[in-house]
Amino acid sequence: MRILKKYIPVFLSLILIVSSLSVTAVVFANDIDYYYDESTATLHITGSGAMDDYADEYSAPWRTYSQSAKKVIIEDGITAIGSNSFAGFKNVSRVEIPNSVKTIGSSVFASCTSLKELTLSPNITKIADSSFAFGKEDFVVNAESGSYALFYAVKNNINFNCSEIEFSDFKVRIVKPGMHAYYPIKTKHDCTVTFASTGSYYTKCFIYDSNFNRLLTGDGNGDGLNFRVSYSFKAGETYYFDALMWDTSDTCTYNVSVNVDSFDYNISAYAMADPSGEPSDIMIDELLVNGSEIGSGTVISFNESPASLDITLNGKTSKIFVTPNSDTRLVLPTCDVNNDGYVNAKDFAVMKKENSKYLPLFDKFINYKV
Repeated sequence: MRILKKYIPVFLSLILIVSSLSVTAVVFANDIDYYYDESTATLHITGSGAMDDYADEYSAPWRTYSQSAKKVIIEDGITAIGSNSFAGFKNVSRVEIPNSVKTIGSSVFASCTSLKELTLSPNITKIADSSFAFGKEDFVVNAESGSYALFYAVKNNINFNCSEIEFSDFKVRIVKPGMHAYYPIKTKHDCTVTFASTGSYYTKCFIYDSNFNRLLTGDGNGDGLNFRVSYSFKAGETYYFDALMWDTSDTCTYNVSVNVDSFDYNISAYAMADPSGEPSDIMIDELLVNGSEIGSGTVISFNESPASLDITLNGKTSKIFVTPNSDTRLVLPTCDVNNDGYVNAKDFAVMKKENSKYLPLFDKFINYKV
């Protein structure tokens, strides 16, 4: 059974009962609807505009479902989640917040003991203190790089998930005075990168290690406005680039250009993996990269990203592009000699006829599908 309720203008009060469907009109100013789906234990908030703020966890009109609801869906069109809206919903373990939401009030998810994570869009521009994660060490915010949501999580020591940035130009949005726009960085290769802001605002930046210890400060490039900094990142380590403004009472949007000055690409060449997925420990000794024969662990340095490589094996050449985030291992199919995507008796016949030196690998790769 689905129970629907609606806030409508004052002076209207209506109760309709049609079979198993109950619709109750309630006196509220905003055009916000809500209904509860008992079959899925889901509370839906619909409509447009901002939800009301509530004085405490007992004041929201959907308080009836605080003990039974397991999921809350705030649908597209809602722009603000009011204070204490879902406080005390102790069994709610999942909340869906649309991109239309820009602000989250205080104590919205207070005492929601089953709620372990929230996914917040980059459109959010304000989160009140104590909105969620009250002392929860296992709570996680899923946020996008450079977003206010990520800034809020870092500022309040809340665990977060955020994908690392690729090294390309990006736009910084300072949507609240004093905000820091954080960008996680983690590369697969050692590299040196230059970041530079462009525009007419007074900007600066920082670079931190994985524990947010400051490694570098950038506050100018000679024009008195923009920053320009270079830093060498170590492969596999996590860093944070932080873009902000000198004037902490202002908001703005500005561009940051990113240039990979150099990076080292470590190449390890393996024979094709066996059926279990493990790579062979026999290295290819006929592999040419950009015309030069290489062995396992060969290091090639580049001054641009992406960089183009010509890979030649047994006379066959293909071009690949590498970046500081590219994989390091080249898994090369040496036993699929007829290039049909399988290792089978047909390949064995060819390898035996040609007395291939890779014939000892055949048993290990039999029935492998490329």
